Amino acid sequence: MSSTAPRWTPWRPGPRRFLSVLCFLLFAACAAALVEEASRRRAIAEVAARPGLRPLPPAVLETAGIVEGTDGAALIVAEGLLDARDAATVPSAVPTDASRDLVLDAVVQRPGSAHARLLLGRTAASDPGALSLWKKPLELASTAAPGLDSAAVALAQRYLSVWLRLPSEERPEAEAAISRAFQDEIFLRASFPLAVQRLGPDTAVRLVPNDPGSLDAASRAAKASGALRALELLAERRRALGSGGSGEASRPVH
Repeated sequence: MSSTAPRWTPWRPGPRRFLSVLCFLLFAACAAALVEEASRRRAIAEVAARPGLRPLPPAVLETAGIVEGTDGAALIVAEGLLDARDAATVPSAVPTDASRDLVLDAVVQRPGSAHARLLLGRTAASDPGALSLWKKPLELASTAAPGLDSAAVALAQRYLSVWLRLPSEERPEAEAAISRAFQDEIFLRASFPLAVQRLGPDTAVRLVPNDPGSLDAASRAAKASGALRALELLAERRRALGSGGSGEASRPVH
C-alpha cells in the first residue's frame, strides 16, 4: 500500500485571507483597548479609595463606572472629591492631590474640555500665592464655554476670597471677572454682601449689571446684610435706569 505524503502549500494572499487577518487584528485591538480601559477604571477607583478621603456617594461611583470614556469617569470622581472637600469643616490636602491626579489624566485625554479646566482650577488652593494655578484654568474654562456659569462663578469666588491680599495690578481683571459672575443672580444674591465688605460699596455696586433684575437682587442682598451705603447707590442706579438713564442693560445669564 502506498501512502501519499501531505504536500506543503505556500501561503498565498487573497481576499479571504486578507479579511481573516484584518478581523483578527481588529479583535486583538478591541481586546487590548478593553483591558486598558478596565485598568484605568481600576486606577480611578483606587484614587477615590485613598486613605484620608471621605467615601463618595454610591451614585457617583456607579456613574463613573458606566460613563463612556475613562476621562469622563475621572472627571466625575474628581468633582465628587472636590465637592466633599469644599463641604468639609476641616480642610485637607488629600482630596486636592487626588483630584488633581485625576483631572490631569483627563486633560491629557481631552485637552479642550472646559469642564476639565474648571476642575483643574478648583484643585488649586484659594491663595494669592497659587494665583497662577487657578486663574488661567478658570479663565480658559469660562472663555471656552461662555454658557458654563460655574466657571465664571468659581473664578469670581476665588478673587473675592483673596481680594484683600490680591496685588493691585491683578484687581482690574478681578473686577471684570466678578462683574461677569454677577450676571448669575443666584451668585449675585449670595456674594454681593461679601463683595461690599471686600471691595467697598462703590466698587461692588459698580460691578452689578445694569438691568432691573440684577439691581433688585443686589438691593435685597444689601438690605438683608445691612449694607446701607450700597443700598443707596443701588437705589440711585435703579431710578436712573427706570427713567431711561445712561447705561445699556445687560441680560442675566441663566
